[in-house]
Amino acid sequence: MSKWAWLSTSLAEKKGIFGQFHQCLTFESSIQRSNGLISLEGDVETYVDKVEKSEPDICVMYAASSFTYRKDIKNYRAFTNSTAANNGRTPLPISKALFDRVVTVFSISPSFLHVLNTGLAVFTSSIGSKGRGDDAAWEKAQFIIQQNRSYSAFSIALTFSMSTGKTRALIFGAEHWVVSNLFQSMASMPTYPYGPMVIPAVALELQAQWFNDTVRNLQDHIHSIETITGMRQFNFPHEVKGPSPQDWKTLDLISITRDLSSFLSRFAFLKLQAETGAYLVDRMIQTTELFVDKIEKNHREKEPINMSSDQNSVISKLEEVQSWYLGLKARCRYLSERASAQNQTVYCLIASQYNLTDIDIARASCNIAEETRKENEAMRAIAEITRRDNELMIQVATDSRTVAIATARDNSAMRVIAAVTILFLPATFTATFFSMTFFDFSDAAKPRVSPWTWIYVLVTATVTILIQSAWAIMSRKKKAKIIQRIPMLHASVAEERL
Repeated sequence: MSKWAWLSTSLAEKKGIFGQFHQCLTFESSIQRSNGLISLEGDVETYVDKVEKSEPDICVMYAASSFTYRKDIKNYRAFTNSTAANNGRTPLPISKALFDRVVTVFSISPSFLHVLNTGLAVFTSSIGSKGRGDDAAWEKAQFIIQQNRSYSAFSIALTFSMSTGKTRALIFGAEHWVVSNLFQSMASMPTYPYGPMVIPAVALELQAQWFNDTVRNLQDHIHSIETITGMRQFNFPHEVKGPSPQDWKTLDLISITRDLSSFLSRFAFLKLQAETGAYLVDRMIQTTELFVDKIEKNHREKEPINMSSDQNSVISKLEEVQSWYLGLKARCRYLSERASAQNQTVYCLIASQYNLTDIDIARASCNIAEETRKENEAMRAIAEITRRDNELMIQVATDSRTVAIATARDNSAMRVIAAVTILFLPATFTATFFSMTFFDFSDAAKPRVSPWTWIYVLVTATVTILIQSAWAIMSRKKKAKIIQRIPMLHASVAEERL
């Protein structure tokens, strides 16, 4: 046991490291290949005992958290908390007793538990980076290959025997469907390559495919955003133009910004996974090259060609996967910059929308101010007209007072005249009437009244009626003229107001 094994032993004693067993997916290969799902912890112990006795060439165990397998799972599900499972995190979905049993039978590195607890991208090897160690070290070579923690990432601990080529692997962290794809890929191989890095190579190749599909999906989303914002036609004028983009003034730019921010976060994660994946593959290539050197040293006279060529094919596959991760890293960096540029464009469009809103508000405020100004001018005009009306009314009142004073004076004079007239009118009428020739009082013994007295009465009545009628007609005409002059007076007043 390694002198540092006490670290994992002390960690295993802590609470919260081990949890409740759920399910276990297994794969084994000797002459026949089989894989299956074990749902009971006792059955797992029976299976481990069987592996210990039968010793298949390859045996892989995957301890899964509670899951619901879905074939229609979409590209983003690996990066979201799609279930309540705690894949890749403690507590592990296995009991401490079963974990110790599997670690013992599979000869797993004692530091695996500590690496699992970190959740970081790790590559450890009992051989070392320079291949130090004797044949006994290579006879039970222990490796841990772990990606950064995510719901599709692998945590693989395996043991490889150089003399027998037997491989034992324990996997945590990845989801059920990811491991199922791994087992299906291994089952489809006509023959298994000889070497310790076969299972990790297949796992990381599947991860690279998964990341590539995810990046392509995200790129399509960015393409659609560039199209609806009109930037696609501007940045790529050589492309065949599709339908006219939607008016940016009506776009839901807040949702687009939220999507772009989510894409940037995913690209950052994918770039991290691509960088660490390239690092892990590089370490796997180095380990395979050390393994080839060890084979050629120990079996130079036996089978140098077949084993070396077998490992060279593994190295070629690892170099292909490494180039894939490096390409994903470059693609993520490019798409991150592209999404950032689009994000800045959307921010500018949001600012433009706000500016247009501010302009509309300012225009409305200007219109309101103009209407207010016109109303104020109208109020000032009305106030000026009112002032002139008041001055006119004052003048009219002054003139009316003058006329009233003059009328009062005339009335006083007329009252005097009327009083004098009333005083002398009876005497005048009596003197005039009796002084006419209709009466003769010269003979006191025999006074005489003319029979033509009726002529006087008739003429007087007729003249009186004519005079009264002429006065009534003249008064009516005078009143009509006054009524006709009233509209003209109103018109002159309105002109003065304007």
